[in-house]
Amino acid sequence: MCLFIETIRIDHGRVCNLSRHNRRLNDTRAHFWPESTPLQLSDYLSSPGCGAGITGAGIVKARVVYGEKGIEDVSYSPYTVRHVHSLALIQADHIDYTYKSAGREPLNRLFALRGACDDILIVKQGLLTDTSIANIALSDGTHWYTPAHPLLKGTKRAALLEEGILQEKDIRPEDLPSFSTVRLFNAMIDWGELELPVHRYGQRNNQQYQRQTEDIGRKQMETDIDKEHADHAQQQASDARHLHGTRQVEPLPQVGNLRRLHRRRVLHVLFL
Repeated sequence: MCLFIETIRIDHGRVCNLSRHNRRLNDTRAHFWPESTPLQLSDYLSSPGCGAGITGAGIVKARVVYGEKGIEDVSYSPYTVRHVHSLALIQADHIDYTYKSAGREPLNRLFALRGACDDILIVKQGLLTDTSIANIALSDGTHWYTPAHPLLKGTKRAALLEEGILQEKDIRPEDLPSFSTVRLFNAMIDWGELELPVHRYGQRNNQQYQRQTEDIGRKQMETDIDKEHADHAQQQASDARHLHGTRQVEPLPQVGNLRRLHRRRVLHVLFL
């Protein structure tokens, strides 16, 4: 079953940016199920917007799960921002998160490559996109720019663009020294709530952090390779049981080739 989510900030009982969440939900349903009927999120959110046991909790996260049949689940939890002090630049040219899917396995695999850093900043086709959980904006001291091609066009990003606070721009890793500050934001992280200074490459023991990141990335790579071998062995055994003399079992990819494919992902560490 194909499921998607909307994560909605409820600030002391006030539901934030509801119209944009509603629009994205219905746009997603219309894309995957053209015959679907538009939904109104306000019909499914509890009043005053908090679940049982957390009324008056301040900032609450409402997580709405939906699919072809409509709203599948709504849950609430108190929210606290996870602080981020460093980002690992991770290359992932084929990742696609255009729609806010409930399945985050590709993002989780990239996040596991962060090494000593707090989060990742994904580079796709040579351009900066998003962290594992947030859109970003970079300041040159005068203007705020957000990547023109993010993995996910967030609801908060849409609001900031409409208000003229952000401008879209293609930003490459080599452009980072031109900026002084980066902000991470999403539906739950408010604008200006998570801001970090950008330092030029090479500062703050960059080589030490690079070694740590590569070491953990290498361990993750070896784990992924072992899993691919195990999965393939299991498939071979299954094929052997059902083989009738007409189907050939594909050979297992060489370990060296797998290692090269995984090694390309980790670029370098961006210290913030």
